[in-house]
Amino acid sequence: MGMQTVLVLAMVALMAALTPYADRVAPSQVKDWEGYDRDSGIIVFMKIAAAFALGGVALHAGWYAFVSKEIRSCNNFVQLCLSLFFTYNWLYIIFVGTPTPLSIGAQSGACAGYEIYGLLTELVELVVLGIWRPAMLLHHTLCAVFTAVTLAVYVHVPVHDLFYWHLVWDSISRCLVSNVALNLKFFFPKSAAARMFFFVLFLWVRAAEQVPFLRQLYRSPRDWQETSTGVVVAGWIVLCALNFYWSALVFKIALFADSKRSKKQAVE
Repeated sequence: MGMQTVLVLAMVALMAALTPYADRVAPSQVKDWEGYDRDSGIIVFMKIAAAFALGGVALHAGWYAFVSKEIRSCNNFVQLCLSLFFTYNWLYIIFVGTPTPLSIGAQSGACAGYEIYGLLTELVELVVLGIWRPAMLLHHTLCAVFTAVTLAVYVHVPVHDLFYWHLVWDSISRCLVSNVALNLKFFFPKSAAARMFFFVLFLWVRAAEQVPFLRQLYRSPRDWQETSTGVVVAGWIVLCALNFYWSALVFKIALFADSKRSKKQAVE
């Protein structure tokens, strides 16, 4: 049995062990959003999305002007700041419960604005720096598609289909919590605590917490009435696959990075 196979099996075993706890510690918000007023919600969505995207650009410009001219540093600072919004919502679910003070309009709008900023910066890095990251570009592009489809059809989607839309946005909101740790790791690259915080948080919100969402989808009738709903669900499944792929890489790094670092120090 090869090392890659062992890593995959270990990852699956870890997710199987953590998933029941994830479902209890941070339950889904989908039931809390039944009967949500879509007309007012889409307005909140647009306002928050615009505020996050424009706020991200403004923070980026400020960091570039006064702190660092490095594009990656600007990106990580902005994403760290914006991720705190999702972290607040996530911590509220864990320590207080659902529903949270942030509606689906606010959460999905924040996700949309965050990803619009992320797509813009990814394109800038590609054009200006020549950095080609296809997985990240696909990730941000899929989220931008979710945003465009939401703006186009969400208000008109049959009530029956809303379960699937809310499931997707709840899932994405959880995923973005991990970016707090990811960006802290960028600013503290030599900190073992920052690395461990990232490993644990990433595996928890992008893998363990995603399994209950997938289980909800599997146990549902999956009988959506609009093609757009199927498109959103299919795109979300691709996002989940990307997150599990990244989680496997993080898991591998968590297992072997310290041993490699120790060997390097011993040689030096």
